[in-house]
Amino acid sequence: MKVKLYLILILLVTGCSPESVPVKSVESEQKQVIYPYILPSSSFYNVLGWQDSNNILIAQKNKQSIQIISHDLYRNDSTLLFETKEGVSQIYLSPSKTKALTVKPLSDQQVEIEITDMSTGEWIDSSMLEGNEFDFRWNEYNETLILITSFNEEWEADVKVMDLSDQSINSFDDFPPFARWIEEGSLFYKDPESGTSVTYVLEEKRKLFDGEPIEMIRANEDYIVKTIRNSDKDEITYRIESESALIHEVSTGFLTEYDQQLLPAYELTEDAFIYFSPNEPGEYEYGKGQYSLMGMNLKTGSMGTILENTENHQISCNQSGTHCLIGHHLTSMINIEDRSNRPIILFEEEIQ
Repeated sequence: MKVKLYLILILLVTGCSPESVPVKSVESEQKQVIYPYILPSSSFYNVLGWQDSNNILIAQKNKQSIQIISHDLYRNDSTLLFETKEGVSQIYLSPSKTKALTVKPLSDQQVEIEITDMSTGEWIDSSMLEGNEFDFRWNEYNETLILITSFNEEWEADVKVMDLSDQSINSFDDFPPFARWIEEGSLFYKDPESGTSVTYVLEEKRKLFDGEPIEMIRANEDYIVKTIRNSDKDEITYRIESESALIHEVSTGFLTEYDQQLLPAYELTEDAFIYFSPNEPGEYEYGKGQYSLMGMNLKTGSMGTILENTENHQISCNQSGTHCLIGHHLTSMINIEDRSNRPIILFEEEIQ
């Protein structure tokens, strides 16, 4: 009975019947059917994003450990890639999805972190950290560097950089929390007192100040996106550059919550900029669908609406930009070409 219900569910998810599927080739027919990953709701931890164009990475709980599963959405094949030690509460994957940083609480004020090669299971580095809240950020340009921010009970921040190449940890004095890597050896942050945009060069221990009100910088191999707040116009401008030359600019408004301006989420792929844009400015209300998901082709500059009346979700797109995972836990997938929105995680309780 379960098998019959599962097949019916797959057909409902894809919107096709056996008679309506166009037979072009085995590969194209396979790609029209999306096979969600099925597990008990009590085991679900999070979707961690894309491994490649076909496979997503899922974290699931297994008793006292966390398992990382690779799931092929088109072949319905699942592979256990990695399992943490018992007692691990959090896991952070490197940008290449080959290394795992795991966090194991030892007390209210101390954790043990361990970095492991997921393909071989070999230990790379580990350390004891003091604090009761932590933030970990891998360097997208050099995976041997990890930015670590710990907070004490008074929310005072202690910022360090772990270097896996020589197993060292270097602390920074008077450094604000929540900086971001923008180059192999540079960090970007907003000065908490002046609001000035600062680029910090690690090797030279030098600060470079930017006169523009830049909120965030993000980059891939070909493009840099600068998020600039235009306070006089109540809008945000995304400036997209390549080799320091301006390629495109796009502006959008923002919503506020408790007098705080909410920055919309966005994603940068090989040739597309995909972002959430408020339908109109105002106060944010959860579940009201106040955003639209927009897409810009970076080669042509053409714009289009991908999804209407949605939330400002977390978003993760495959590098080719053909599909994006969205939602609080990235449990749905949007096909950018046909705008279809399908679940990629299903709970056993829902299909019985």
